Amino acid sequence: MRSRIMVCSTLAVFYIAGIPGASLRAQQTRGTLPPGDAPPSVLRITLEEAKQRAVGSNKLLTLASMNVQGKGYATRAMQSNYFPKVIGTAIYFRFDQPLGQVLTTRARPLLGVPPTAVDVNVLNRDSSWTTIAAVQPITDLLKVRQGVRLARADEQIAQTEYDKGLRELLSGVEQLYWGFLAVQRIQAGAAQGVQGAELLARTQLLEARIALVEARQGLQEANRQLAGIEEQLKNLLDIAPSTRLELVEPPLPILTLHDADEAIALALASSPEIRAAELDIEKAHAALAAEKVEYLPNIVVMGGYLNQTAMSYVQQDSNFVGVMGSYTFVDWGKRRNTIRERQNLIAMASLKLQQTRDTVRQDAAKALRDLQDAAEALKMAQELATVEREAAKKAETPEAFKNPAPLIKASKDAGLAAVALVKADLAYREAYVKLMALIGRQ
Repeated sequence: MRSRIMVCSTLAVFYIAGIPGASLRAQQTRGTLPPGDAPPSVLRITLEEAKQRAVGSNKLLTLASMNVQGKGYATRAMQSNYFPKVIGTAIYFRFDQPLGQVLTTRARPLLGVPPTAVDVNVLNRDSSWTTIAAVQPITDLLKVRQGVRLARADEQIAQTEYDKGLRELLSGVEQLYWGFLAVQRIQAGAAQGVQGAELLARTQLLEARIALVEARQGLQEANRQLAGIEEQLKNLLDIAPSTRLELVEPPLPILTLHDADEAIALALASSPEIRAAELDIEKAHAALAAEKVEYLPNIVVMGGYLNQTAMSYVQQDSNFVGVMGSYTFVDWGKRRNTIRERQNLIAMASLKLQQTRDTVRQDAAKALRDLQDAAEALKMAQELATVEREAAKKAETPEAFKNPAPLIKASKDAGLAAVALVKADLAYREAYVKLMALIGRQ
């Protein structure tokens, strides 16, 4: 988010200096309330309070925070796979007829005795099995370890997204805050310019009447821009539209960095983009290690308790322990090609990390250079505004009401210089905000 101030040349008449009766009161530009209406509430808020309010009310940032929390739950869910699972099973069957026969005597042909068979249930007609067992995969523990690495990386990536969103939000609030103050200063100058132009217009000279029209146009433009920025700021801070904002102007920030190397080092150390790229590499390595486990046999250890009523000739209660193992001998190249894919992802993630670091270096160096240029431009704008104000003051003579052209020209030049000073001040503050966002010092 960037607040942009579009100032036309007519705003130069805002600072008609030295005209008797001119007053620097921006509140006069606001319309009066109709009789019977309650005055709007006023909220006085500092920059830090605005930032805190924006963080607390921003829904997208809240969603990002909830995403971090959700990824944390996923990590703990994956960690639970380190421990054996306790599984209970209950089975019941009711058969429609007895099951099985048992041969009791052999046939004796010489004696004429046929074989005999007795119906005996191999499984009872009412059969049940109840099992409680602890199952612990052994080989899969290696996969679980990599799964935990993946889950933790996802959690940390979600945190970097939150940090990135927080930086953008704070940067946007600060730029809107300073943009509001800048337009408010221009609006105050516009009100002063209108008052001064009205005094000159009493002479009925053409130049003075033109100056008055231009001043009123400039005031209207300033009011429009101020209303737009105020609406954006209120929406961002979740403030009622009827509330009137009263901002506390912070002092001009001072750059404390010594050189570009320091700025680049701080940016590299605090960049959420770099951290996310590093975590992508971590995820790729974990996925590769998990895939290599597929070459190992799958071993599972279990133990538990069995209660059965299916076989009356077997004890009803028993305990057991066991081991199961399996191995895939032929998978037609699936494991080999999957490993190659994981290795390719690692190479891609490493290249992305290098590219991200290069981008952060370039952005940090450019942001510092832009801030230094903005500081020089602000210094020159201050010097020019001082000179132009002196020239406008010098043009204020008793003959100005008879021949206002020199005063109007000098005042226009002073107004242009004053507007340029406001814009230079805002440009410096915006450049400072951008650099602080890059190095994580907001």
